[in-house]
Amino acid sequence: MAVRVIEEIGLKAMENCSILIPVLLGLLRDNDSVVARESIVSGTHLYCGVLEEMALQVSFCLYPTIPLLGEKSEV
Repeated sequence: MAVRVIEEIGLKAMENCSILIPVLLGLLRDNDSVVARESIVSGTHLYCGVLEEMALQVSFCLYPTIPLLGEKSEV
């Protein structure tokens, strides 16, 4: 349960990932295999979220005039 809370916080506030990732890495050493497995799953979700955020930032820097999904074009 705590692992899922860490994941939710990380996905909602990406700037906190640098604090949360070491916590998930520490949970990998837990004696309960379920906790370790959930830590891996949550870490993977956070990693994907960070990569997605980075891709959006790079694409916006390269193509700032292309509207994002849901935005109306002013053409």
